[in-house]
Amino acid sequence: MNKTLCNRFLPLILVATATILPGHVMAQHGWPVEPGNADHPMGNSSGEFYSSLQHVGIDLMELPMYDSTGAVDASAPWIIVTVAGTPSVLSDSAAAATRYNHTHINPTSATDPAEYVYYHIEGGSFDADYVNAFNNGTAVAAGDEIGMIVRWSTCNFHHLHYELDDGVNYLNPLADITPNPDDAAPHLEGIHFAQDNSNPWVSFGPVGGEACTVVSGPVDILAEGGDRDEAGAALGGAGHLWVYNVRWRACPDTNPDCAWQETRPFDNIPHGWYASGNAATRAQFSTRAPYESNASYCDAGWDYNIVTNYIAGAVDAAGNWNTTAITDGSYSVSVEMEDFAGNKTTRNRRACVQNTSACTTELSMRDANDDYGAIPYEGPRWWVSPDITANAGTADEDRNINVGAANPIELRVWNNGSCDLPAGTSYDVCLGWGPPSGSVAHPLPAAQQIDCETDTVPAGGWAVGTSRTTTITWTPDPDLVPLGHHCLVAWVDMATDDPVRNTPSVREDDNRVQQNITFQTAPEPGSGAPAYSSFWINPQRMIDKRSIELRIRHSGNESTLSDVRLHVAPGLVVDRIIGGGILGGYLGDKPRDPCKLDPKEHHELACGPWKDGERAGMTRVIGGIDPNGRLLLEGISVLSEPVRLTLEVTADDNARKGQYVDIEVLEYGVLSNEESVKPVGGLTIRFEH
Repeated sequence: MNKTLCNRFLPLILVATATILPGHVMAQHGWPVEPGNADHPMGNSSGEFYSSLQHVGIDLMELPMYDSTGAVDASAPWIIVTVAGTPSVLSDSAAAATRYNHTHINPTSATDPAEYVYYHIEGGSFDADYVNAFNNGTAVAAGDEIGMIVRWSTCNFHHLHYELDDGVNYLNPLADITPNPDDAAPHLEGIHFAQDNSNPWVSFGPVGGEACTVVSGPVDILAEGGDRDEAGAALGGAGHLWVYNVRWRACPDTNPDCAWQETRPFDNIPHGWYASGNAATRAQFSTRAPYESNASYCDAGWDYNIVTNYIAGAVDAAGNWNTTAITDGSYSVSVEMEDFAGNKTTRNRRACVQNTSACTTELSMRDANDDYGAIPYEGPRWWVSPDITANAGTADEDRNINVGAANPIELRVWNNGSCDLPAGTSYDVCLGWGPPSGSVAHPLPAAQQIDCETDTVPAGGWAVGTSRTTTITWTPDPDLVPLGHHCLVAWVDMATDDPVRNTPSVREDDNRVQQNITFQTAPEPGSGAPAYSSFWINPQRMIDKRSIELRIRHSGNESTLSDVRLHVAPGLVVDRIIGGGILGGYLGDKPRDPCKLDPKEHHELACGPWKDGERAGMTRVIGGIDPNGRLLLEGISVLSEPVRLTLEVTADDNARKGQYVDIEVLEYGVLSNEESVKPVGGLTIRFEH
């Protein structure tokens, strides 16, 4: 069965980072619904906007004691004690439809300031031993049964409301519940600019098209977002949760990593915030058009947080981004949302501050379709710029660069300032190539610079929010450009007030973009099975903790492969293989099927050092890879020269013509000045049947 190879590109995978939360003396404990050592779906969280006030506990969604017919549901869980203590309140009404039965427990520990509160308990369901403990003033232990959840009449929102109260503040229970296996980052749907405290909001917008948003005077920044509980993903309200912290910054293009404006972490909620219509809640969440927060039990919505209404960590409706106190020009406004597990999501939006100047001049190229010029671009596909198109209209479009042949490269440039550019304005558009990562230096080494062309705005001028295309044709020298997986790099340079900066990452500059692609010899048809495709791991001094992940995805979720192997050439040393194992190896350019090894040789190759000994020069073949799964190579050692990896796949006998399989190749690492491991490059290799 014939196969052809081509490349597509994969989305950025969000990677959670750990956060150290403020310390307090509450006890670490499990979940208040059995089993206490397992995650439970959440319908409301602490601090989220709730009609006209803020929710002061967490609502855990579980089956109620009675089903819809009124019969006892044997699978309904018990509410359980989380921290040992003495019951101080017990409200137990057996009246029909009573939803507000509750109990309070004062902890045994003298250093724990919280009272533990459990709400929405079915009348008459309290455990007899728990009732006796309340009546006798004796203690209950963690894990003891309390009662069962009452049936809720709205949206099947059956839940336990669980809160902690120290007498002044409601404390966020998620700070101390363990285990809390939340790996879903918050959703940050958008950043909006409006005149400070306008009612209804008077929004700022671009002059035209996808140009920058023009702002002036005191500005309120509103972030539309919230958190999602993946444990309760099927629930209607699972998407309407709030976060642990929100912070923002507005950085000039000359300093894209300026200081954050810290807000107020939601680890506690003052009693006054639970009063309907209180001033602090009104200052935090927008309830006026067009930015109206959603507070529905039944629907997954997002809240509009007024992030500028925080001054020195306190809520203050007088807060704003005072643009009259800064220099006119282009700014990147960033908002970061973080949940209690430490997962973070950041979004950036570009604004042109114009209090005294007529307009802002700026050209840019996009890292992705949703990139509007903010620095850095934090979207999912920064290595696949839509403004670089290689070999347009051919079978190799955005798949391959053919070494030794002519490759027309179309480069699109956007007028993303707020000024129409007059006819005759000149600018430079440049093209180069480099390794497939997020740390392509600028300027590129001379050997990696392809060409720069000066273009001129034609008669009629260049309107804001529109683009122009420059084409550079490149014929790579086979003696200078190695085959394999690389990236094209493009940049635009116009004026001294809009330079291409020498920054460590392409993502740090909206004037530079890249497109990951495979460099191959002039096309030749694929034939026979198995099929092969190669990619390269390049030396990168700026990347630490490197790893490679392969993810296998089939069209229509129908498996099309019977075998997947990865050939790792000499020079690549890894600490651990997950999802496969050493199948064999070979020297030099021997047949791609690994040579047969006796058990001793196989053990030495699989378990011995990769760097030392007579087997250091062998190409290792990794097999045992699930054709529907993934492979991870962790702890890649520092490379002195590029290393070639080759994928070998064999078609399943049942594979049909037209089916395909995508093998996503994602490189992770830590770039300079960054704290967490995150994707630093990627491509997808497609095998078509």
